[in-house]
Order: sequence, then C-alpha cells, then structure tokens
Amino acid sequence: MLELSEFFRSAADSKLKMVGICFGHQLMNLALGGMVARIADKKFIFGAEDVEINIPEDMKEMRICKLLEDCKTLRMLQSHGDEVTELAPGARLLGSSGSCQNELVLIRDNILTSQFHPDLTPQLMMDHIWHSVLEKSLVKEEDKEAIENGIKDLDTDRFLRIVKEFIKE
Repeated sequence: MLELSEFFRSAADSKLKMVGICFGHQLMNLALGGMVARIADKKFIFGAEDVEINIPEDMKEMRICKLLEDCKTLRMLQSHGDEVTELAPGARLLGSSGSCQNELVLIRDNILTSQFHPDLTPQLMMDHIWHSVLEKSLVKEEDKEAIENGIKDLDTDRFLRIVKEFIKE
C-alpha cells in the first residue's frame, strides 16, 4: 500500500489525469493527506443513491465543473463500508449523498475521485457482489428486492461521458 500511495503522490505532481473509484477515491485522498474511516454508524452502503452536485462558486469556470454544471443530481451505484472523512489538502468537494459527505472530489486540477461506482452495472452488482456482501452479513436477504428496485434509472453513462471529457482535456 505504501508503494501505491507513493505512486499517487508522484503522479499527482506530474499533472497526469487520474480517476479514482471507491477504494481508489479513498486511497488517493489518504495518500495526499486526507483521512479515511469506517462509516460512522458502521453501516455498509449497497445499492443506489442520489449524489447532489454542488459546484463551489470559485470553480464554476473549471472544465470539470462546466461538464457537471447541468447535473443537479446523479443517481449512482454504491458499495462501501469506509469513506473519506477529511479531504486531502487542496481537494474540493463537488458532490455529496445522504450517506456520504465526500462522494465526488477534485484533487488539485488533475484527479477526479468518486466514492460511488460508475464502473459497475446493476447486473454485475447483483450477480457478483451481492453474494459476497450477503455472505459477510453486510446486507440482508430480505433487502434484495428493494435494492434491485432501487438500482434502476442510473446516471452511469452520463457520468462516464463526463469522465471521458475530463481525461481528454
């Protein structure tokens, strides 16, 4: 982990565009001076949540913020028990959800990180991750139907287009 943290620190200094998802979000923030901890109530978040986009006034002219400006909320998949509790120095908060304050973060100008999972599909989540989190008693079998019903109408494709533009810039 120390080698990976060192890699992130030197890559951040190089201005290389990077995107961190879930554990990558946590590790990049931690490597660059932030804090990560278990979710306060020790609850495991599994399903979909609305991430409220909130662009700080002084960032409205930045390219990533212009890409996000039409998004009031993004409905995204979630699967995590830890969260970034304190942002890395110089990091800026771009989005929060009901369960996680630091959902979408810009570190410096070249690192975009998200606690949510634009890398997953509902089918992948339920076919492959569900059984693992159920086995570990992180979710309950009786919650499955509600979770399946809640992971529809996602904004994954929209967010991935934004990420693609961020990386190209």
